[in-house]
Amino acid sequence: MLSGLLDRTWDFRSWHAVRDSFCKAAELGLLSVEDLRAVIAHAADAGPMSLVKDNGKLQIVQSIEKEHLIYGLLTSLANSRVLELADLGRDFLSRLLRKVGNNRRLTSTAQRILWDLSPWASEHDAPLISRLIMIHLRARCRDNPDEEVGQRLAKRLAKVEPKALQLSLLQTTDDLIRIGQEDTTSIYAYLLHHWTGTLALLGSRQAPLLTKDTWVIHSSNASSLSTEQRLAAFAWASLCLGKCRRKSPALSERLQFLDSFGKTLKSIPELATEGFLDRSILAIDSLPLPNKHVLLQNLYRIADRDPLPILLESESSSDIEGFRYRSFSLFLSHNLYENARISHHDVLTVLAESLNHDLPLFKMLSRRMIQKSPLSFEIISRILDNNISFKLALSQAFPQRLLAVQQGAEPSDEAPSQFISFLGEVGGRPACRNNVQTKHSGIPSPVDALDLINHLAVSFATSTVTSPRASLRRVYWCYMFLHRYGGPVQPTIARALWHVGVARYGESGTSRTLLKWILWQVKNTEGEDVARHLLWSQSLREQWQRDLEDLSKVDESEEKHLLAEMATGEDAAPSSHSIGIPASADLETLRKIHFVQTEPEELPFFFEKSRRRADWDQAQAKKAKALERQGK
Repeated sequence: MLSGLLDRTWDFRSWHAVRDSFCKAAELGLLSVEDLRAVIAHAADAGPMSLVKDNGKLQIVQSIEKEHLIYGLLTSLANSRVLELADLGRDFLSRLLRKVGNNRRLTSTAQRILWDLSPWASEHDAPLISRLIMIHLRARCRDNPDEEVGQRLAKRLAKVEPKALQLSLLQTTDDLIRIGQEDTTSIYAYLLHHWTGTLALLGSRQAPLLTKDTWVIHSSNASSLSTEQRLAAFAWASLCLGKCRRKSPALSERLQFLDSFGKTLKSIPELATEGFLDRSILAIDSLPLPNKHVLLQNLYRIADRDPLPILLESESSSDIEGFRYRSFSLFLSHNLYENARISHHDVLTVLAESLNHDLPLFKMLSRRMIQKSPLSFEIISRILDNNISFKLALSQAFPQRLLAVQQGAEPSDEAPSQFISFLGEVGGRPACRNNVQTKHSGIPSPVDALDLINHLAVSFATSTVTSPRASLRRVYWCYMFLHRYGGPVQPTIARALWHVGVARYGESGTSRTLLKWILWQVKNTEGEDVARHLLWSQSLREQWQRDLEDLSKVDESEEKHLLAEMATGEDAAPSSHSIGIPASADLETLRKIHFVQTEPEELPFFFEKSRRRADWDQAQAKKAKALERQGK
């Protein structure tokens, strides 16, 4: 009967009455499941309909009326108390989804049908779901400005089965990357703005979606992106899905996401290929994705090396092996250092603080650098400037604290560092300084920190690769570093100042002002009698010079011991039992906690029209006030 109805020429009013009667019958349960399948299938396969307008003019309708009939029947089943949409069967609904989705042009009615049928989409329908997502993103994503970004789309996608949803999310991300590579206008930023919001809301409503199996299927599909670029996009989408968990106030939830993210990426088969992850990290620079610095941080942790940002020169960006070992050269290149200091300050901090676990080794290496290269000062000063834990230790090196350490007790009025308290909380018990050795917790002891500054001052003062004036500036930097962070100026610093400011200049080369200032430092550290004696006693001055040169000499036995430890791996991080930290708070856990707490903030890359308008009005108001002041 339906075939005769669809082939017949109707006027619009009569056809709408017939269509509404079918929909009402479906809602009341007057049509059986078999009849409903036959009606919907015939409507989907039928050709163009012929309808007559009120003025008697014949109009051939291609597909819109058929789509209205199908959508009306599906809506009636959704509202019915007798039948439901799932009664039509999964196979039938999946075939109907593909049949409607195969149209070259998807009308608004066809899109509503597809969204209603999306819960029955299979993994083979992921391109179709991705097509729906792109259409939705290009349209107005929010009717209400008060709702969250991506809320409407996330609500629709939450009904899609996980396998199909996972693949469609990755397909959409790849499509957006291709669009961004071709068009970098604000349209692309608008699309990504709503897409990142959608991913974040999806991730907050269910468990992490992306898995190794999803990657295997997705990577087997043809794409214009390279495998390395697709892996970077996979990791970026995973981080967007986990945004709510990454920013959760509960530390356990952040650590749980970090573990699941790491396990998922490490399980990808391609990562077993040597250099694949390095190439993927380099490929991030070619992808038009927002907040790439967050992605870099997480991939560097997976790569298990220092989180050095991608700021390499173009001529070396293809050298994977050279890239792998460039960590501390970042402190030497001025351009790389300035860029990292502005955009990746937390990376510099982590890199600088990695030396705190073995300050004697760093002291030995710095002595070698100072003796051989005038550029050593650039590296050493930048490392210490970005070493927050070292500065914290130096601020506790006041005389009362040092005396208490030498006597084996802590001063009662010492302000406990936040890091040590934090370690105690991790272990599930109150922070106890006696149970935590600061040497292994990332923050050096105040004695070691002060000893390193004294050692640097002596090395700079006796270095022969720099002029006396340059050496004086370097020793003065050590002096100011102590003042800036509350460390005491000990006799070693005063003797280094005397050596570089007086002895190396010669008896007639030092200005009167500089000589008085150096004698004043000697007076403060060793007493007024020593300062007077130093001024008139040639033997004392020679003795000081010999003592300082002895301090600057290389202790070959100590160096051999340190190098042997480094070569055999004895300087690796000790177990939690050997340093008094509970097993539940081992060093790997502490590293993870430090990582999640120092993860950089995401930067805004798109502003809504209302925000842009408000900023424009504010700028115009400031400009008007400035012109008014100039007129007065």
